[in-house]
Amino acid sequence: MISFYKDLIKFVYIFIIIISSIYKINAATDSASIGAGYTLLSWYKLNTKSVSSANVSQWNIAFSTALDASIRINDASNVKLWHVVGSDATSFDEPGTLDTNGLSSDLAGVKFKQYYNSPKTWAIGAFNMGKNGFALGGDFGWGQYNQAIHQLSGKSLFIIALPNGEYKKIFIAKWANWVYTVKYANLDGSNSQSIDINTKNYEGKLFVYYSLETNEILDLEPKSTDWDIVFGKYTDVARMGDVVYENYPVIGARINPNVKVAVVSGVKNNEAQQPNLNKFTNTANAIGYNWKIFNQNTFQFIVPDTITYFVISEDDGYLYKLWFTGFVGAFGNIYFNTEKVLLSVLDEESENSSYFAIFPNVLSHGDHLNIYVSSHNKYNNFILDIFSLNGSRVYSQNFDSGITNNIISLNNLNLSVGFYTVRFLIDGKAFSQKLIVR
Repeated sequence: MISFYKDLIKFVYIFIIIISSIYKINAATDSASIGAGYTLLSWYKLNTKSVSSANVSQWNIAFSTALDASIRINDASNVKLWHVVGSDATSFDEPGTLDTNGLSSDLAGVKFKQYYNSPKTWAIGAFNMGKNGFALGGDFGWGQYNQAIHQLSGKSLFIIALPNGEYKKIFIAKWANWVYTVKYANLDGSNSQSIDINTKNYEGKLFVYYSLETNEILDLEPKSTDWDIVFGKYTDVARMGDVVYENYPVIGARINPNVKVAVVSGVKNNEAQQPNLNKFTNTANAIGYNWKIFNQNTFQFIVPDTITYFVISEDDGYLYKLWFTGFVGAFGNIYFNTEKVLLSVLDEESENSSYFAIFPNVLSHGDHLNIYVSSHNKYNNFILDIFSLNGSRVYSQNFDSGITNNIISLNNLNLSVGFYTVRFLIDGKAFSQKLIVR
């Protein structure tokens, strides 16, 4: 009888292990550091648990390697940017000293308007002046896109404040064939520089960096496939009680454009279940900073155990469960747990959820385009249209016999280099996503 109970206990134990392994491949405690004084950016890869870091003091501006023409400022090092209202492509070369009277006090933006990086998307930096060129006929803030010659031409003069106390005027002259041409000088026109930054040399990375203080092009970040989350200081909308602060410096986490995140709050970390796919977003600050709370009495950070993040990494296709366990502000150390979840979130949809995705959304000329449509048995009619930036339909296909596969691969699209909108009409409902061909 004793032997029977031993065997039964052993069986139950093995059964529990097997059942647990169906839902979780592994769990691990991990950490990343952004240094004392928050001087580092730290990129973290979920699959390999690798961390790479760079000092934020090395750079002032960052140029996107993609076609979104995003140019960001180093807000972590207190770099500031103002647009000179009424300026144009000729303003940089005007003689004399640029009048900056009222630069910091012009809150109405009459002569100078201050701009910040978008916390929600990597595609809109301070130089983009809040504009997404895909939605605004090629107006990317600092420059205007010309579809005929595939070039952006600069149209705005800026004033930039550097960490060393210097102010410079700066003009993004153009972007052509993956090369940015940038001009900058002292406010009186002295020490004028003109540099070319070839982003092709940094293909596979999100940004290439530049220092206006040392006149250096810098290669700082890992390849996009080598990180999912970047920890560090940035500006965001901060809420403190009933008060909301715009463009406030925060310490938090932002995600790779190829990562999607959903947050589950109000339940313990160990009880949080993976949400439906329509709850996921690729908003850059989807994880953000409010996983921690500063205690005014103890002057320490509290990390609640009721906020859990579920992360889909398109690089390896897994779903990860992530929750923070600690933050030591004095040293910039961030502690968190991760679990790789075996069950695919793609099967976890609500009855009314309509989901589609194109991948990759940046194509090299001649590549095939993949389309993912979830719950394909629910759809009876599916029309796909591709429009150029000027609104012309350049491709159309009707899948009127029903969708029989989750993945549809389109070959021989023969799309020219440029920006496109992919529109899906699924059972009478329209959805759209952006596509870049380079």
